[in-house]
Amino acid sequence: MSPSERHRVNRQAFVDLLLLALSGRLFTCRREDGRRPGGFSRLAVHLHQDRAVTGRLVNRDGLLSGSRSPDTGD
Repeated sequence: MSPSERHRVNRQAFVDLLLLALSGRLFTCRREDGRRPGGFSRLAVHLHQDRAVTGRLVNRDGLLSGSRSPDTGD
């Protein structure tokens, strides 16, 4: 996979994570083998429960304001 393709896939995964974290309700379920949800799902749950952290991530990256903050290096 090329670096630009990796960047695109990682960016999409991060957007998916934020959409889950910012959802009104978030559901998880146990796997068929009884194990807990995977790390991505657990991270989404923790971010969903801590809206302050999620809000700082979104605002820092300019996703809500439409402009990037000065500390991003862009």
